[in-house]
Formats: sequence, structure tokens, C-alpha cells
Amino acid sequence: MCGAIVLAARAALRSGAGLVELAVPRSRQPVVFLAVPEAISRGLSELEGAIANEAVNELDDAIAASTAVAIGPGMSSDGEASAFVRDACLAIPKPLVVDADGLNAWAGRVDGLRARVAPTILTPHPGEAARLLGVADVASVQSRRGLVARELATRANAIVVLKGPQTIVDDGTTTWVNSSGNSGLATGGSGDVLTGMIVATVAAGLPLFEAVGTAVWAHGRAADRCVLRSSRRGLMPTDVIEELPLVWRELEVEG
Repeated sequence: MCGAIVLAARAALRSGAGLVELAVPRSRQPVVFLAVPEAISRGLSELEGAIANEAVNELDDAIAASTAVAIGPGMSSDGEASAFVRDACLAIPKPLVVDADGLNAWAGRVDGLRARVAPTILTPHPGEAARLLGVADVASVQSRRGLVARELATRANAIVVLKGPQTIVDDGTTTWVNSSGNSGLATGGSGDVLTGMIVATVAAGLPLFEAVGTAVWAHGRAADRCVLRSSRRGLMPTDVIEELPLVWRELEVEG
């Protein structure tokens, strides 16, 4: 699903990332190269169209040159992709944002992320949070969002971004509830945009919790700016991306 990683990459570039590299199955490399010419693309070993587990060994130089890494958008869970995610997460010694099928690879085994040696940021929507915790009832997640975010943060030793209306950011000690955003963000691809924004703000060197919270707020603020001149209905992730430079400008002026 190349669209997801393209959205994440564009959002990272619009959020100040100086250099973005996209690692995808080798057969998908021409697609992302054309979609995001500003980014470097790297083709990885694949099995039936999905990333093969052996590709973990093909990332060493890219990871060594990186400041922060994101994994998951558009990956799928086909073939060896989930095994690749788990092995890669434990091998990457850099701040890591885990989203989408990167999260699904840890369904029912989120405690395993405690073995990471560098900071971890998890960005689940309620369904992904339920799968991480091994529970079937998404409604139970929604009815106790604060407790779920805290449980995930504690069990994974991570910062958790539990998405939804009033997104919650929790690091196991501190909880912050976001006030920006609107229902126009309930569209496929919005989470991929947020992932790109978080990895870029983390790479910028802000204190980790502040970086994550800033990206979450800016994501919502961009959506709020969009609906000032249009409708929530029909808001697309690409609209949010194009609004980001003006949101960052607001923060620069206020700062």
C-alpha cells in the first residue's frame, strides 16, 4: 500500500525533516521514487510483494545515518512482513515510531517492545490498541481511553499516542490530552500523515514527549485551518499536509 508511506514521507518533509529515506519492497521502489522525488528510496528483499524478513540485514547503513525511524505505514501483514517488523524493531537503536501494521505485528505481545534499547512511540487507533492488548472489544478501549493509553505505555515502555477525538499522549508517567483537530481527520491516511510528522519532530531534537505532543497538536491544527475555508466533509490527508508549513509558521511566530 504505497499511498500510506508516500503520505508519511510528504508529511515528514513538510514538518522539517532534512532528509527522508523510504525503504520498501524492491518492486515498489519505482512507485515511491516517482511519488516523492524529494526522498531517497531503497528497495528491500521481498516475498510475494511484502518485505521479507531477511531485509532486516539490508538496513544497517540507512539506520546508522538516521536520527529517527518510523515503521509500519502501508506494510501489510502478508508473508514475512510481521516477522520483519518484530526483528527490525528490536534491532533499530534509534527513536522509533511504530504505526499501522507495525503495531499489528505486536498484537498480543506488546510487552516484547520493552527489549528495545532506544525510545519507542506507538500510535494506535482504538482497534489497534485492542489488538495490542489482546482484547476483542474495541468499545472497552473507548470507554477507558486514559487507562488503556497508560497500560500500553507501561507495558511497552513507550510513549503512546492513542488516536481519536482528543488524542491522548501518555509516557507511563505523564498524560496529555490534545485539543486540536476535528472529525475530518477520521479518514484513511490521516494516521500516516501523523506518523510522518512525529518522526520529523522527534528527529528535530525536541525533548521526546514535547516532540510527540507538538506533532499531534500541529496535525489537528492543520485540519482545523483547512475547515476554516472548506468543509470537514471531504477533507483529505493531502489537504492537511499542504497546510503544515503555515502551522509551523504559527508556532515559529508564537515561539
